[in-house]
Order: sequence, then C-alpha cells, then structure tokens
Amino acid sequence: SLGSLSLWLYEESYLLRGRVGEWDEELAGPMVIGFDSVEYLFYDGVDSEGNGSIGVATSVDGVNFGRKNDGEPALSLDGVRLSDPYVIYDAPRDEWRMFFSIFDGVEWSIGHASSADLLSWEVDPAPVLQIDDNGVQVSIAAPVVTHVHGEFRMWASVEIDEGWAIGFATSTDGVDW
Repeated sequence: SLGSLSLWLYEESYLLRGRVGEWDEELAGPMVIGFDSVEYLFYDGVDSEGNGSIGVATSVDGVNFGRKNDGEPALSLDGVRLSDPYVIYDAPRDEWRMFFSIFDGVEWSIGHASSADLLSWEVDPAPVLQIDDNGVQVSIAAPVVTHVHGEFRMWASVEIDEGWAIGFATSTDGVDW
C-alpha cells in the first residue's frame, strides 16, 4: 500500500512557461530552495538551437514565480549546454553552491558555481567532475549533493555499457571529487 504517498494532487497550472524565441524556450530540471520567506526556482532552459542555460525565478507564495536577472540566464557557458541545477547552502563557507550537468556535444560532466545571494553566480570555468576510464570520457550528469559531517556527497547518473546507472562520489571541498 502506498498510503499517503498516493494522495498527491496534480495542479493543472504552470508556475513558469517557456518563451518562444528566447534562451528558455523549453524548460526542464526544476529545483527549489526556500530561503528568507522566498522560494527560488532554478531550472534549465533550452533555446531553439539546443543551447542550454540555467535560470532562476522567485516567489513569495510558491505559486506565482517571476524570472530574475531581467529574464536572462543565471548561468551560461559558451559552447556547452547546462542543465539539472542542484543548489545547497555551504555553512562553513557562508555561500550557496550549485552543481549542474554540462554537455559538450559528446559527453556529460558536472559543473560548479557559487553565490552569495542565489541570483548572481560565479561559475568555475572547468567541470569539477569528469570520469576518465582509461582515456575514454564517460558521461556523468544530474547531480544531487549533500554536505554531511564536513564531507560533500554526490549522487549522479553515470553512463555505463548497459545504459545509465547511479554513481556516488565524495569530496572535502565540493570541487575536487
């Protein structure tokens, strides 16, 4: 029996819609953080050419969201597609950290950015986690990260011969995995 898990009610309304002709024509990968009575909705947006960036919208009631940064992406890197944002607060460093997927047209890897205010992000120029299997790049994407007992723990999708699996990595600083 599923018990109370079966009692979810689907609301047929949309919190945010894609914008035709814009960087976020198609939306996916939502992740929400609540902080100081504001909900921050992070999402990936893809334009008509397949380029992807990460945006942020906010709400005080959890229903009516407005895009921030004048509707421009919060994160964008030339020549790669960004998706699957995952944001956590790093108390020892007193900053927000975002982990996300990067697609270079061939393989997926994990990127990292940091922020003091959840709106302006400083992006690391290179991926923080790539998998090299004897000289062959292996895709890793869709990170979920926690910080427990001074250690960062990441679960992510990893491409294997049979398809995709869930992988696990640890880090002391959230950058070197």
